Amino acid sequence: MDIKLTNHGAKRLRERLGLPKKACKRAAQLAFDKGMTFKDTTGPAYRYFHKIYAKNTAVNNTKIYGQFAYLFADNVLVTVLNLPKDITFVKKTRPL
Repeated sequence: MDIKLTNHGAKRLRERLGLPKKACKRAAQLAFDKGMTFKDTTGPAYRYFHKIYAKNTAVNNTKIYGQFAYLFADNVLVTVLNLPKDITFVKKTRPL
């Protein structure tokens, strides 16, 4: 799916990741395709993202990639947040 950037989302990518303008769309696409979803988290990470969803009603897709949370509304990047340092993300796995 083709990703679009809002002005605010592109500004936050440049500010927080230190990317040049031309690399912003590629970084957002990579996070959208390979990032961990909200449903894959457990414990404190799950509660953190539940709080983000409660504050941002327009956001319906959150991806975790690296040490950042990418907030999307469908396929449009809205903003990028730094993850809290005390939260570790462990992907859910199904039992054997």
